[in-house]
Amino acid sequence: MAEFDRLRRKLGFSNEPAPLIDARYSVEQTLGRGAMGEVHLAHDRRLERQVALKVVRASSTVDPAMLQARLEREALALARVDHQNVIKIHDVGSHAGQTYFTMQFVPGPTLREWQREPTRGRAELLDAYLQAARGLAAAHAVGVVHRDFKPDNVIVGADGLVRVLDFGIAAALRTELSPVAALERSREFEPTLTQAPTRADQAAGATLDAGRSTSTLDTARAQLPQMTRAGTLLGTLPYMSSEQLEGRSADARSDQFGFCVAMWEALTGARPFEGRTVSSLQAGMKAGPSGAEALPRWLRPLLIRGLAGDPGDRWPSMNALIDALERGRGRGRRLALGLGLGSSLAAALVLGRVLSPAPELPPAETCEDFIAQLDRAWGPTQRRAFSVHAGVDPTATAYAIATLDELAAAWKLAAAATCEGEAAPATHATARACLDAWRERLGAHVELLVERGDAKSLARAPDLLARLVPPSSAQGRDYCAFRPSQPVDPEVWRLGEQARASVLLGDIDGAFTLADAALTRARGMDSRSFTAELAVGHASRAEVAAFAGDADAAIAELARAELHALGTEFIDVLLPAWTLRAKLLAFGEGSDAADDALAQVERAEPLAFALELATTDPRRAELLEARGMSERARGQHAAAIALHHQAKAIFIAAGQPTMALKSLINIGANYQDLDELAHARQAYSQAVAVVDQAGLPPSYRNRIQLERDLGLIAYASEDPSELREGLQHFEFIVAHGTEAERLDALELLVAIALELEDTPLTLAWTERALTALNERTDASVADTVRIQRVAGIALAIAGDPRGETLLLAAERGAEALSLTVQFNLQRSWIEWLERVERCHSAHARRDALEDRMRAAEDELLATYQAWRDAGPTSACASDPARAPQHDNP
Repeated sequence: MAEFDRLRRKLGFSNEPAPLIDARYSVEQTLGRGAMGEVHLAHDRRLERQVALKVVRASSTVDPAMLQARLEREALALARVDHQNVIKIHDVGSHAGQTYFTMQFVPGPTLREWQREPTRGRAELLDAYLQAARGLAAAHAVGVVHRDFKPDNVIVGADGLVRVLDFGIAAALRTELSPVAALERSREFEPTLTQAPTRADQAAGATLDAGRSTSTLDTARAQLPQMTRAGTLLGTLPYMSSEQLEGRSADARSDQFGFCVAMWEALTGARPFEGRTVSSLQAGMKAGPSGAEALPRWLRPLLIRGLAGDPGDRWPSMNALIDALERGRGRGRRLALGLGLGSSLAAALVLGRVLSPAPELPPAETCEDFIAQLDRAWGPTQRRAFSVHAGVDPTATAYAIATLDELAAAWKLAAAATCEGEAAPATHATARACLDAWRERLGAHVELLVERGDAKSLARAPDLLARLVPPSSAQGRDYCAFRPSQPVDPEVWRLGEQARASVLLGDIDGAFTLADAALTRARGMDSRSFTAELAVGHASRAEVAAFAGDADAAIAELARAELHALGTEFIDVLLPAWTLRAKLLAFGEGSDAADDALAQVERAEPLAFALELATTDPRRAELLEARGMSERARGQHAAAIALHHQAKAIFIAAGQPTMALKSLINIGANYQDLDELAHARQAYSQAVAVVDQAGLPPSYRNRIQLERDLGLIAYASEDPSELREGLQHFEFIVAHGTEAERLDALELLVAIALELEDTPLTLAWTERALTALNERTDASVADTVRIQRVAGIALAIAGDPRGETLLLAAERGAEALSLTVQFNLQRSWIEWLERVERCHSAHARRDALEDRMRAAEDELLATYQAWRDAGPTSACASDPARAPQHDNP
């Protein structure tokens, strides 16, 4: 029974009146049935328009709520795509247990139906597929991947426009299926693969069997253990890339593969790889595409590259493939015009030359074409997509756009300088390869920022964008710093770079996933003891672990990266690995950690010297930073401060203000170690000035940290004027920080107001702190206890009965936390009780705290004993019967 009929019965409708979905969509007729559901023409009563309504067919194992949530995520992502060659998604919902979504209604055949018309010429087919390619490229530009491109997922409208649909819908459904169910669905496509089309079939005008082979599922079931180890198949079997057949995740290059299969099929009448099962298709891919002789010569290498088994060997993007197709098509048209002159001279040329034709190759790439390629990574489409985030953080969004514009302009100047007159540099030229590598990194970073676009990512974006600034050299900016110095698998390199980018934006879990993927690929590539790929994989995982705060894991990964880098003389990894290891050792707790860190720096310095780094190369500054951290760990603060000043000067000269900022933070930290707070304040204030001069957004995470450091220095003072200055720093964080940062700042604002004994100010900030806590649904127990403690004391002092209620709630929550938290809570509570001369309650709490602190470690115990020995305050101290005992716990 059809999905739609079942839905009607569940809703209790008869066959007469058209069903009404969610009191909004009136179903008018069935448009078609496919592997994953049925499509109906419906009338949207709310907006008075026709829509296509697709009822998703899901097995009984699918959780409807999970499926709807997944579809909603896909629809939200697709909503960012505004392109004439992409069908727009309107709505996702669930009704009577059935998940549905609505989309733009475009009457017309699918691309498969359209291209079967015998009158279709090659030029028409090329034009249609170029339109589909532009739709895919527009989606890729904002981080959306189709995962199931095929002619059945493309509509040709009456207006002549080709539109791609069902972005991510197949993946959304199949990731909620059991493995067997997913395999069953993966064979449901039109036409089925009971028999691959052969040349004999085409010559005889045979049609493909639309039936299903029972052996296909049996074969798939037999392969199930192999496939489920890697993941669930997502896509339609004959159009799936090698990585999809292996169950690995799909990306934009997987869409490119499916597109090339479909285009090859449209132009030749057969797909490039024969096979009805996963294993037979994999064997076909290993043997290489067949039937290329039916393609124009100029087109063969373009599609063959897009069909490469290794994603890294395909075109760097759909836009790059589109450029090549358009150039090749343009040359073909010019040849046709030339051969159609009709003159005797033309006839002579035909007789004399066409019998021995020159290879049909795309026209030479011009300098203008080469430079324009940057717009595919950062151009009007990406800028519009990025602007969507302005509502989240307008200043951070504007900063990112301006920075990307500056970086793009600098690249275009460098690219123009490599051109040979009006011709683009040769594709094999080193300068061209370096510029291409930077452009690919730019595109990847832009896609990541567009895809995430939340406040946390935007606040960290300056650190990510700083990685795009090429180091200076005698010849200008050195774009070759973004390209490995020796051959490395492009996919391993890309995954490592993505892992580093993700961790800079605070996505620790995603970064670990990418680094692990790089390692998995590297391990499966080569049986040699040492490989550059493993060096890259271990180094990227080390950086992620370091950001995650797991120094031991990071150091272990760095040791592995070092072995492979030394074994392959891969210096690209060696110097940063040694530098990072020195920094991590400097923060170690062992007695030899500081000396080990310094020894690591001294090991790295000769390598930096041998590399003959430019005086403004940031790697020089990073090594100075590592030595400075080592000296601080050894207690040599003057030496450390001098080293950080040297590093800061290099970072400034290299155009890296975010890195200079970190040098100033390290200088301030050294002065704090020396208890020279005035000098620390000066260093932090200079850092704020660097932020302002660079135009960094107020929400930038290191700016927030600077404001907190300055606020804490003010809080340590007893001078009321400095305390009020501290208020300004924490107010800045409340205005520009994340939810967690605001909550931390509100706690300190209440504490400072209490120190100032400003009751109206105290109560105002207390109410704001409680409101912020109640609005946070994900507040940790520790955060909750901290706000309850300070707000409870503030309200209790003001005589508000909510105060003790909050303190009691904090006491319950603190039971699950550390002794330090429990001590701070009880100390505040006891001091308030003694202040209001509730001496009996204070005495009881002191006794209870005395017993609890017997388990305290030395540092906390010393703090407690100093407070305890100071004795109670006010009248509670003058009553001997109420004085607490002073026995050591």
